[in-house]
Amino acid sequence: MKHLTKQLALLLAAVLCLCLTACSGRNEPGSDWRTTGIVRDFGTITRGGKSTKVAVCVHKAEANFYYDTEDQTLFDHVDYPITLEGDAWEMFQSIDFADLNGDGSSDVTMKFKDGGTELLMVWFWDAESNSFLYQPEKSQLGEEEGRGDLIPDDDGKGDKIPDDDGKGDLIPDDDGKGDLIPDDDGKGDLIPDDDGKGDLIPDDDGKGDQIPDDDGRGDEIPDDGDAALILVSDWLPFDDMKYQRFDLFEDGTYYYEGVTEDREFKVASMTLWYDSLGDWETVEDYLTDCALILGEADDSCVQSVAEDTALSQMMSYPVYIVTYTVGGNEDTRAWTVFAMGTDRYTYLYGISAPLDTAVEMESVYQDIFANLVQSDAGPDWDYLEDDTVFYSWDSELRQRNVSEFEGVWYYDGDLSAMAYIVIDAEGNWGYYERAEGDAEGTEMDHGTFSYSVDEVSTYYADSAVYEGLSFRVFEYDEGILLWNEDVYYREEDCV
Repeated sequence: MKHLTKQLALLLAAVLCLCLTACSGRNEPGSDWRTTGIVRDFGTITRGGKSTKVAVCVHKAEANFYYDTEDQTLFDHVDYPITLEGDAWEMFQSIDFADLNGDGSSDVTMKFKDGGTELLMVWFWDAESNSFLYQPEKSQLGEEEGRGDLIPDDDGKGDKIPDDDGKGDLIPDDDGKGDLIPDDDGKGDLIPDDDGKGDLIPDDDGKGDQIPDDDGRGDEIPDDGDAALILVSDWLPFDDMKYQRFDLFEDGTYYYEGVTEDREFKVASMTLWYDSLGDWETVEDYLTDCALILGEADDSCVQSVAEDTALSQMMSYPVYIVTYTVGGNEDTRAWTVFAMGTDRYTYLYGISAPLDTAVEMESVYQDIFANLVQSDAGPDWDYLEDDTVFYSWDSELRQRNVSEFEGVWYYDGDLSAMAYIVIDAEGNWGYYERAEGDAEGTEMDHGTFSYSVDEVSTYYADSAVYEGLSFRVFEYDEGILLWNEDVYYREEDCV
């Protein structure tokens, strides 16, 4: 069973040169990302006497401001003090970049409507931190009907008290405004602090929000929004889908694949760090190349690439559907891939089937994509029996018996490399270096392997020559080892 890794991305450019000259049918790339249907509004931000036109994209937890140009380049952003529960696109009412505090720089005022409740959020530009800072005293997040009533207090305005919804709302405090207290929903909200405003505290949902700091405002702590998630579908028409593989990579990204018992259908999902179009001219080109990774083949032939505007609006990010074929004759399989790029990650979800079957499944695939959600865990599938056999040492940690690594491993897959590693049938290893003109090489170190007890696909090569020396070894793919940050390929598999 072949194992996909991040190394495939490094080889992708060479693969594309072969496959794109061998077939046609790929759509011409779009020339302007602003026409894709994800821009909600436009405006002008003034800062340091310079005015910049921006395109506004709204999401559940933040709003991003991109340069109003054909290339999608981020200018700045604001983080909401809350996560919107509904459709951010539909809830959005307006945005304004007027200077509210007279410092000569644009501030941000955003309005949303959540049912009958109007949400007003205000941020001031802060030159010292070079960012927009949320202003709770200028904002109004509202309260749903029946969640806390007002009572008169010393300022004559009346503040809020905890109510019968079991969550707890505002209570009067020393500043006469009333601040939030932790509640019974297990999340924790605002508590009064020394500045009389109340700041956020970490909560029990495992995400963590804000904690008070020295400025009395409360700053963010890492939460699940900073971690990669994986796409899963809430609806699949395949009842017998089982895992072939599930990987959590060192950089926090994911990959999983599953097949039906008859192997007719294969589902694969992958999360990658977003490349920011480093080597690509358009989002379409980038997402197309990423989609080809799932096929794991050097004969991929792209059939079609098109943005799905309905899915783009649903996900609040550009979504492209990429179709391509791999293999030939009766072994030809067709891939249909949902590809989405966010500000931080690239999400792929693909389905593969025999070519004739795939043609009949187009509408079914659309239903599957329409039910995609982001999750911190994969689908609730069982593993194939032979998958457990493959991981002969520890199936949960995806580890094989090191004797299965028997062979010669060449640095960077180069048979003439100056360094190579030999692993024998007992799992012993030797490290060799070659001088100029020395074909055999000289052993510089040797030792045995040990197994990591808490890291996926990870081993340690313990030196018998140098006391206390141990190299971390990570199996990226079948036939590819990352040995102390250097990549080695086994001869029979990869050279």
